[in-house]
Amino acid sequence: MPWETSRDEVDVDVSVGGGANPSLSERFESWRAREPSLSERFERWRRPADAPPPPPPPPPRTRTRRRSSADDAPESLGERFERWRIERGFADPPPLPRAPVPPPPPPPRGPSYYDLLGVDPCASEAEISRAYRKMALSHHPDRARDKARASAAMAELNAARGVLLDAHARRRYDIHRRVGVAA
Repeated sequence: MPWETSRDEVDVDVSVGGGANPSLSERFESWRAREPSLSERFERWRRPADAPPPPPPPPPRTRTRRRSSADDAPESLGERFERWRIERGFADPPPLPRAPVPPPPPPPRGPSYYDLLGVDPCASEAEISRAYRKMALSHHPDRARDKARASAAMAELNAARGVLLDAHARRRYDIHRRVGVAA
């Protein structure tokens, strides 16, 4: 059938006519330029003819301050929080009052427990017990002439024996002795 021709055939048929008549594609393009687009036709249908035209879109936003190279870097969470805190007027809390630092304790006075018993710091429990018995015989209040001084010496010997024979207490005593804190 003659109306079932392809576009190329129509172009060829029409353009062969001497060139005075525009080709079908040229006529279509001129019609398309005159005819409003689908979106324009929809707007015309949606808005009545006597309605005012829609307002123009707002201009693009401009920056009110100059940009620097620091503006290009992304802001960290901490910086954003600081900016937020400063903008809203949150002030830094006042510093807490500091308590005066106490002076270091004085070194232990008098001889150490090892010196009282006359043993090395690395002595075993058996050596400590033997040294205690020997010192207790010489400083016992029943054998001494000055009972007050002998009872004070016996109290120190008992304290030394109690600390040095208990493994946990001996460990704490050695640490305090090295650091220089009185036991």
